[in-house]
Order: sequence, then structure tokens, then C-alpha cells
Amino acid sequence: MATTLKTHLLRLAGLAFFAIGFVGMPLPLLPTTIFWILAAACFAKSAPDLYQRILTWPGIGTAISAISRTASSTGAANRRASRHGL
Repeated sequence: MATTLKTHLLRLAGLAFFAIGFVGMPLPLLPTTIFWILAAACFAKSAPDLYQRILTWPGIGTAISAISRTASSTGAANRRASRHGL
């Protein structure tokens, strides 16, 4: 039961982060990339199908993929991935 609750909370958090990032696309005060990285991290644990959709999103999916791949292997994003995310 605790696992199901954790999964639902992570999915809800991922949807919230994605929505904030989506709103941040036209608004210069909200960054899109960081919220979508957080959404991808939440979806990686709770909803693999939504995680893949973020990674295949045109324009920003490659940056998130590079950052998440680097962070998962080393625990931190390298300079190239961070620069690509900006």
C-alpha cells in the first residue's frame, strides 16, 4: 500500500512540475527545463510511459535525456549536459 501511495504521489508531483514547466514556456520568469527535469525524475520512478514522452519532446527532450543519463551514472550532471539544458 505504501508503494502505491508513493507511486501516485510521484506521478502527481511529476504532473505538477510538468505543468509549471509548460506554463513557463511563454513566461520568461518561470524556467521550463528545471521543472521538466524534476518531472522526468518523478516519472522515471512512477510512470515510465510519461518519462519516455518527456524524453521524446521536440527541442527539450535531448537536453533532459542528456542530463538524466549523466546524473544517473555519476550522481551529477556534467558541464556539457548542463550547458545543453540552458
